[in-house]
Amino acid sequence: MNQTLVQISTRQFMILVIFHTMGSAIVLMPGVISHGAAQDTWIAAVLGMIVGIVPIWIYLSLGGRFPGLTIAEYCELLMGKWLGKAVSVLFLSFYLLFSAFLLREIGDFVSTQTLTETPIMVIHAMFMLMIVTASRLGIETLGRAGEVLFPFVIVLLLIFFGFLIPEIKLQNLQPILSTETKPIIESAILFVVDPILELSVFLMIFPYVKQNKLIKPFIWGALIGSVILTCIILFSILVLGAYITVIQLYPSYALARYIRFGGFIQRIEEVVSGIWYISMFFKLTLTFCASSLLIKQTFQLRESKFLVFPLALVVVPLAQIISPNHTYTLAFAEDTWILVTSTFAICIPIVLLLLSSWRSYRVRKKASSNPK
Repeated sequence: MNQTLVQISTRQFMILVIFHTMGSAIVLMPGVISHGAAQDTWIAAVLGMIVGIVPIWIYLSLGGRFPGLTIAEYCELLMGKWLGKAVSVLFLSFYLLFSAFLLREIGDFVSTQTLTETPIMVIHAMFMLMIVTASRLGIETLGRAGEVLFPFVIVLLLIFFGFLIPEIKLQNLQPILSTETKPIIESAILFVVDPILELSVFLMIFPYVKQNKLIKPFIWGALIGSVILTCIILFSILVLGAYITVIQLYPSYALARYIRFGGFIQRIEEVVSGIWYISMFFKLTLTFCASSLLIKQTFQLRESKFLVFPLALVVVPLAQIISPNHTYTLAFAEDTWILVTSTFAICIPIVLLLLSSWRSYRVRKKASSNPK
């Protein structure tokens, strides 16, 4: 990795991690993980945050062992040239599928909640145009944009939560811990997969952080994003109740419709959609940038900017192919996507970490057996 590219400050990096963690989960997560855990969904979210420490530790360990390198580069270093490139190509397919999946979620939300008469392909194309523009401007510009927009998002979240406080019904949480253990664990796994495991995309972004200071901003970013999601889940249960949270397509968006203040402030669901659009923009752009950067490094190209348009021409139709409707998207997320994400975001990084440990052990053993 060319060190002149390392231009994101630790603050910008943390903000990008927060936005990526929030992502699509802001509007989808409460409904997705409430199916089994019901009023104990918030417990599943907290459990998911605790379990999520493990993959975060794995990512930081890899980033610390290979400073200045992306996962594509140390795949070749640990596995050899050809096997490493083959694994990198598999990661490319994962990132492209991930990008298409995120784009599909954007299209489903916009076409069902706001622009109901607009063809979903048009929505995909327009949003992808913004992603392509942001990707061409680079990670540094994206980091600065995140730094500018983050305070507005925090203010919108405070307004959202503040107006919901009068609508809270504590009885919606009762009886606490009445749900069986298995549904809570299953819901916690869903929370770990999205958003924690999806943070593996940053294995391609780590080298861009100034002075390779990864630990604190990455942990704080993941923690803040996860706490925001847990608060949204908790408010969904407290205001809507477990049953309505489950049957709503977008519970947090529906949650905003319950806000009434002074007889003149009401139906501020666009606050939620505004937060969601911003976080989804950053999440999709980061994933898309990771795809183009991976191609550049795998095939040793000079630039990656010229790749964004061809990749967009792949992602847009792929978003149409992977899912015919929103119901199928949710089923895909709760079944197939868990397996795919677990393979690329936990299994392969663990293998790489073990190979790195074995290599370090062999070097130390060789050094000890051949003293000067």
